[in-house]
Amino acid sequence: MDESALIIGKLEPIVRLMKKKTPDVFQDIQQIQPVITIDELKQAILKGDISKVDNIMALFNARIDAIPQFAVGTYTWYVANKLSIGNMGGMSEHFTGHPPGYWLNKNPEEYLQLLHPEDAPYVMSYVKLIYEFLVAMPRDKKHFIRPQLYFRMRNPYAPDNYRWVMFQYIDWEYATDGMIACILHLVTDITHLKNDSAVRMTILDSSMESNQLFFSNVPQDSVGELSNITVCRLSGRELDVLRLMAQGLSSKQIASELKIAKNTVDNHRQNLLKKTNTSSSSEAVAYALKNGLF
Repeated sequence: MDESALIIGKLEPIVRLMKKKTPDVFQDIQQIQPVITIDELKQAILKGDISKVDNIMALFNARIDAIPQFAVGTYTWYVANKLSIGNMGGMSEHFTGHPPGYWLNKNPEEYLQLLHPEDAPYVMSYVKLIYEFLVAMPRDKKHFIRPQLYFRMRNPYAPDNYRWVMFQYIDWEYATDGMIACILHLVTDITHLKNDSAVRMTILDSSMESNQLFFSNVPQDSVGELSNITVCRLSGRELDVLRLMAQGLSSKQIASELKIAKNTVDNHRQNLLKKTNTSSSSEAVAYALKNGLF
């Protein structure tokens, strides 16, 4: 067997894994019960084996060491060990007003108080969705999946002001019963990149070269009256269509650009109107621009 055939043979299992689709636990539009309190979040997450992980930093040190090389803004990181903060580092005082040691073994209640009150139920609801997604996901897809949340946190030095942050799931470990044991989170100040008002969630699947966007098409100005949250999902293809719509292209032109059928483009357009709760292409584009969907 020549060397090239040997290399291809070694790559075949990796290629098969890359093409293996992640089970879809989401719907394009779904109604979910909002998670309003930390107790509700605990009930959703603290299931099965709730013992904490020992020697936790050894699991994540390599990832933590690499963070400064890729950070896009001021950042802090922390390890959630069964909903308590196991360790924290980076520029924590920028985000919390406290040094990292202050948060060691703290429960999340005080940390969650830093969230914008309008964003908090959305953030906790999305955290629950991500947790369910990670538990249902095949373990061999772990290294291809990266969930992110985008929301506002209080500036500890100017309590009436809030910063936009990106909240990333950098790595995690599973418990013996299949539940999540601990998670390494990276929190980055992205105020210089984002300045609208909608909490969002994205899930990047590098094995499928896709990045799904989740958002609520209902305004966040009546959090106290929330009975459910409408969560909408835009696929990578729908975002492609939306961007081309914003450039003024017709369905025929979009179909030619994306090398898909015109009827497929028309279906994407109708889905976009439904998900953005708008009645025309121009309204959908205006909604997307206002809410930073692209």
